[in-house]
Amino acid sequence: MKFKSNWLAGTSVVISVVALCLCALRIEPIEVGSGTVVGVGVGLIGVCAAVMVAAQVYGLHYSEEKMRKELDARADKILNEANYNMKKSLFRNEMVTIVGANRQGDWAIFTEGVNLATGYIADLKDGENALFLNDYLLESNNLFPFYKQMNESDRRKFDNCIIRISKLVDNPRPLLDAFNPETNTDKYTS
Repeated sequence: MKFKSNWLAGTSVVISVVALCLCALRIEPIEVGSGTVVGVGVGLIGVCAAVMVAAQVYGLHYSEEKMRKELDARADKILNEANYNMKKSLFRNEMVTIVGANRQGDWAIFTEGVNLATGYIADLKDGENALFLNDYLLESNNLFPFYKQMNESDRRKFDNCIIRISKLVDNPRPLLDAFNPETNTDKYTS
């Protein structure tokens, strides 16, 4: 790849070396005449031209690589910002879905919404939204204990979400206590 991009510089170096060799063959060891000086001058001019062309090609290649790296860094930054904003928007959308499913008592959609929202929070490593979801789950569970209403597969998925949320909040004890299967069994059977 590098040879293909620098073929002009390589060709000029080869031509310069050939010109110097031809001049060396014409130089007679004892006599230095005007022809010899002209031959050596032409050879040196050829070498200088080759060095100049090679420097231009190298400079162009270096500038191109530097610009490519800078553009890639900017593109990555823009892509990361867009990804962050998209996940924040998707989190808000899932919170609306969670609230609606909680009011309707559709625990499969509720659990799936909590799972997706937890995934967005974990990807963003967003403690603020994790705390928001934590507070919402605790508050809604205090108003209407929904944990017992879930089927077993939804409960397992919900428990995994609770564990993931608890890793992102500062004080996970209330959340873990509220949705602990052992304490919930005792709480709802009495």
